[in-house]
Amino acid sequence: MIEISLKQLPNQEFSIALENSRYVIRVVETNTMMAITIIKDDVTLIENARFLPNDFILRSNLVDPDSGNFMMLVQDDSLPDWNSFGVTQFLQYINSDELGAL
Repeated sequence: MIEISLKQLPNQEFSIALENSRYVIRVVETNTMMAITIIKDDVTLIENARFLPNDFILRSNLVDPDSGNFMMLVQDDSLPDWNSFGVTQFLQYINSDELGAL
């Protein structure tokens, strides 16, 4: 797994190279929770989806067999909250080999 650093900010966007692809990740605070958008090589995979703890972010039909998936690891099962990013909540990328081993 690769930990992807999130800043303790309510709204952020950044790009990262993972497994020969370029991802743009946008995390925003909504009225009740955090939402995430993931774009891979200029194709939007998921947009403004609820950001849930300890679960895969991309639905299985959106995951290319040669790509991985993302998960927000949360130590206390609380909803993702920007105040806890990098403290008790960590965005992880699980590569294709690791997914195959699960």
